[in-house]
Amino acid sequence: MTNRRWTTILILSAAIAAARPTCAAPASPPLVRTDEDTQALVSRLKDPDAAVAQREEAARRLLQRPGEPSLTALRSVMEDPANPRGQLAVARAIAMQANPDTALVAPLEGMIGADRAMTEAAIDALSNFKDTPGALHLLTTLAGARQQREAIRLLAIRGIANVAQKPAAEFLISLLASEDENQRIHSAAIDALTDMTGHTEFGRDPQQWLRWWSANVKRSESEWKAELLANQASRFAQFRGQYEELVRETELLLTERYLAAAADQGKTKEETEAKEKSQADLLLRYLGSANAQVRRVGAKIIHDEAMAARRVPPGAREYLRKMIADSDRDVRIAAATALRAINDPQALDALLKQLALEQDPEVRAALAAPLASIGDLRAVPALRTLLHDPYTTTAAAAAAALKELGPIIQKDAPQTAQEVAMELKGTLEDLAPGPGTLALREAIVDAMVPLREATLMPTFYRLLRETTSVRVRWAAMRGVGEIGDPKSADTVAGYLEDRENGVRLEALRALGNLKGESPSREAPAADHAEEIYKRMDPTKETDPSVREEAWIVLQPAFSGIATEQLPTWADRFEKDQARQIVVLRAMINRYQKLQDADQLASAQQRLGVALMETNQPADAAKAFKPALDYWQAKNPEHMVTENLIDQYLKSLLRGRQYAEAVSLCGELVKTRISYQQTAGASFRSEIDRLRQLGRNPESLALIEQIRKMSPALAPLYQEAINTIEVEIRRSTTQPAVTQPTTGA
Repeated sequence: MTNRRWTTILILSAAIAAARPTCAAPASPPLVRTDEDTQALVSRLKDPDAAVAQREEAARRLLQRPGEPSLTALRSVMEDPANPRGQLAVARAIAMQANPDTALVAPLEGMIGADRAMTEAAIDALSNFKDTPGALHLLTTLAGARQQREAIRLLAIRGIANVAQKPAAEFLISLLASEDENQRIHSAAIDALTDMTGHTEFGRDPQQWLRWWSANVKRSESEWKAELLANQASRFAQFRGQYEELVRETELLLTERYLAAAADQGKTKEETEAKEKSQADLLLRYLGSANAQVRRVGAKIIHDEAMAARRVPPGAREYLRKMIADSDRDVRIAAATALRAINDPQALDALLKQLALEQDPEVRAALAAPLASIGDLRAVPALRTLLHDPYTTTAAAAAAALKELGPIIQKDAPQTAQEVAMELKGTLEDLAPGPGTLALREAIVDAMVPLREATLMPTFYRLLRETTSVRVRWAAMRGVGEIGDPKSADTVAGYLEDRENGVRLEALRALGNLKGESPSREAPAADHAEEIYKRMDPTKETDPSVREEAWIVLQPAFSGIATEQLPTWADRFEKDQARQIVVLRAMINRYQKLQDADQLASAQQRLGVALMETNQPADAAKAFKPALDYWQAKNPEHMVTENLIDQYLKSLLRGRQYAEAVSLCGELVKTRISYQQTAGASFRSEIDRLRQLGRNPESLALIEQIRKMSPALAPLYQEAINTIEVEIRRSTTQPAVTQPTTGA
């Protein structure tokens, strides 16, 4: 991109940014400021070595601070002829300030004189006092004085165009109608009238303008101003659209230029480092730009880089800390957003300082987020103060920040947690109900949850009964669950039938969070297992997330369910072995504690069967083994033992634990010759299954292990297996595979 194109974009951005509506800014609460900070800004205005951008930034920041200390400081600079650079910076800042203090009009008059740049800046500043008669009087006096230098008169006429008042238009018409004025004055008056009224259809024809005035001269001031403001609003809307499009294009171009600076890696390490340095330097130039939009783009780039987990240049952090106090609100918001992304603990002091000074409610809201992400409890007092901000959106941002800090407060500062809980409760109770406060109420209740303060339990119960906000009820139920009082189990269970699926979901989670009163009551949710189970039934619960949560909560509840009820629960999941396994494991744990050996062995066998059904043969073998050992020791001839042998052997074979399976069969044959049939049939069945699945290497591995059986497999079965082996080897060229010991 050519330098000319970049220059054009930046100049247009700065020029369009100067456009501002004539409506008053919203009132903000009075804020406390330190003289130390004011003096630092004044010192910068008086510093002869300070850059132009630094002086103008200091002036803009002083103007944003209402109050006598700032006004006194500004007037002292404006009335100091020995500091022309400071005077110029203040005048230019006034020209850009929304609703500047009228006390600054008089010092501006003294700045009009021989210096053209100073005079132009002072007149531009005067034109910004749109509803101040004294400012208009000064402008008309300058514009109408024929003994005044024409250059100053033309500047004053241009300034009058910004004043949407009937006397201003009347004065311009008088200049246009005067035969004593020259063509340059007439042309300037027409240009000013066009800018003021938005009427372009009259062109540069003086007669058209005079006829227009005749038709409007008798209109009242209020009618006159209303029409002018409507015209200006329409033009401003069009102008703003063009401006926003230009800002987007500028942001895109600047970002592309930044990314292109190090898009390709260098051929050497030195070249790569040089590219990275060039990119970092470019970003720092953005952050230090005199243009607010460019600074904002720089902050946004940092945010995007941090979110993409890419390295942010070290110097950029220092820029961001300073930009928190930038004179431009959008830059301050962008800086706060970037600081949240990079989580810079060293920015804490700058954030707290600016929060105490900030006039813009949206910026105050933006500052709360990085304060929370830093995770420093020194931010809590400031956020508690911000919780009472007159703007509900700002107060809601403070509540959101307190919510984020909640776990840290609860863990590291229990006393503070109690205080914050009571403050949130009081703030909530003081809020008038209605849609205007709904978002704030929701944010406050959300902030209560992580504090886990038992004193909030009555508040949560009350909020659960409300019908104004589902989100409030969700948060209240979460709060009950976070407190974890087992005495609340009955109350919470009552909401499992609530009309709102979100409340039912949170009620389930709350039941899962409740802690037992004693080791014998490990799971308070166990008392409500039946109600929880109903939420798993698709015919009763339509929300799949609720059904899923019900199962999550029910699983640990089995540890508290009565022993005699556990088999019934296992039967309920007979067709859902994955869930049945959870119940069976709970049964095994219970029988182990009770030392009920018979029931334990039966449960282990049943678990093995369920694990085989869910294709977990290795785990099934681990379940069958202790059950088989128990029954063999108790009654080797029992039918249960025979069945278990078959199940255990099958689990070993399916789990590819071939050596263990062959060893088992060898031991069985030693005790009873009839087990030759069991072993032979099982081996052949498994070899056939593997062959049909195309898993010939595993078939051959099993055959290899079978040949190691001691005592050897009966010839009848061995010959059948040999025949199968020949067929397998004819159909495959794969060599024998070393037998694995584990895996499915």
